[in-house]
Amino acid sequence: MFSSQRCRATRHPRPETVMSALQRPTGGLLAALAALGFVLFANAAGVHAYEAIAVTDGGTISGTVSIAGEVPERKPLKVIKNHEVCGDQVPNDTLIVGPNKGVRYAVVTIENISKGRASEIGEVHSLDNKQCAFSPHVLAAAVGQWLVLKNTDSILHTADAISGGTTLFNIGLWPGREVRRPIAYTGIVHITCGVHPWMSAYVVVTDNPYHAVTDIYGDHQIDDVPPGTYEVRVWHELLGTAEKEVRVSPRGRSKLDFSLAAGKK
Repeated sequence: MFSSQRCRATRHPRPETVMSALQRPTGGLLAALAALGFVLFANAAGVHAYEAIAVTDGGTISGTVSIAGEVPERKPLKVIKNHEVCGDQVPNDTLIVGPNKGVRYAVVTIENISKGRASEIGEVHSLDNKQCAFSPHVLAAAVGQWLVLKNTDSILHTADAISGGTTLFNIGLWPGREVRRPIAYTGIVHITCGVHPWMSAYVVVTDNPYHAVTDIYGDHQIDDVPPGTYEVRVWHELLGTAEKEVRVSPRGRSKLDFSLAAGKK
């Protein structure tokens, strides 16, 4: 068990097990990941290849993710310890509905894209423990990038990552500590704090750069998409998923809106 004073000793997984084992790294990224020091185990016959190409006539997919019907009330989360730092409650980021019912922290991804612009290999995504909440609440990243876990609070936190029922890592984060972890596999990773059970965050990992996290208005935009027809998916931790087909024309703009119903995850 964790306590606010002391973190239990944990055995950290090797880099190849840091992110979700739901899907192996894509063929086009294997050499680059190896060059960055990733230790990978992949069956070549089972690798879904994503090919990085120069996109000169790409289009844009943009739109809004909104909630349908009545917006359920989401009360602030009750704090049960470390009140001197955390206060008595923290904002509930599991469902943030902005103007015109736009939904924040939904993740929009292109599901069936086999080639397009390259991901920014080595890009760093930061997840901070700040005022007893993870910030930001949701991140989207690509295989071959990095996750930096921080603690800017004056108390102990942990980062416990689970994907598909498997524990990926469990890290003690004392005040001021930063830990760097490679993003090696695709999937949805749920991160919690073993010291403060109300704390929660998600990292959605894809094998390509075509993803977006919605803003406070529910808006999303994905650029430089090669011309073609695609299946686009939206995911939200409470509202579930939905998919739509969209056609992208050379240098065109394709509008794609989603409306998610509460309670239908």
